[in-house]
Amino acid sequence: MRRGPPPAALPHPRAPVAERRRPAPATAGRPPRPPRSASKSARRGTLPSGGGPCHHPGMSDPLQQITVVLHRTRSPENVGAVARAMANFGLAHLRLADPAGFSLPHARRVATHAAGLVEEATVLPSLEEALSDAARIVATSGAPGPGLPVVDPIRAAEWMVDAAASGARVALVFGNETSGLPRRVLECAHLVSVIPAHVGHTSLNVAQAVLLHAWEIWRALGRAGVEVAESAPMRGEDLARLRDGARRLLLDIGYLNPQQPRKILGELERLFVRAAPTEREASLLLGLLRQLEWAVYHRP
Repeated sequence: MRRGPPPAALPHPRAPVAERRRPAPATAGRPPRPPRSASKSARRGTLPSGGGPCHHPGMSDPLQQITVVLHRTRSPENVGAVARAMANFGLAHLRLADPAGFSLPHARRVATHAAGLVEEATVLPSLEEALSDAARIVATSGAPGPGLPVVDPIRAAEWMVDAAASGARVALVFGNETSGLPRRVLECAHLVSVIPAHVGHTSLNVAQAVLLHAWEIWRALGRAGVEVAESAPMRGEDLARLRDGARRLLLDIGYLNPQQPRKILGELERLFVRAAPTEREASLLLGLLRQLEWAVYHRP
């Protein structure tokens, strides 16, 4: 567990980090305005126009640019569960801003296969310091209130991946288990991600919320595909054997109308074609047919 330096000021609402470090002169009581070179999406925290995530040439893994920040977490077990959720989807940077009563042994106990991530987490005295190097900030909330750039985790993940792929440091911020993130923090974010949930039960455990966002980031990176072992399709000759065997058996047991057997047989054949069974499945069906024939013709 690493300890960070003393706190700094909270970042200006939805302003890139470069602007926060070198603010332009401003009138008393008013925050500095972003430079004209900053895009509207960067100044206002809206989603960039255009397609999906892009990868900057020569850029390292965008996951390395994304930091999960937990603000005033009360339960060390939740920290451990968050670490496990992060490890599931390749997120490796965790910061704890002003945690309450943090215990490394308790967190490590539930951080299955992710104890190293907990041990490497940085503990900082304030959220301001935890966000000091973030060029893009996504806050999370169950009830954000009006006037904020709210998106769902899918859009938030696409936006984070796009920013991270271009080299920006991205902070994904989660609040206290009881009260979440305060309004002043939500107003400092480029985006506020809200997980759509059942009315009256919109609050999720912090580890669950991290897991959902981590999964969406993983999916936005195009890494969510599941490899399925391909099987050879059923051959035409197997379909013919099934059709002929079924015709003979179903006629003998009185299921088909001897005057019009093709009507039902045609429907069964179309059913087999639509099901697109594999070669293995066709073999099972032929075996079943043979066993039925034996039971009908040979059993006393």
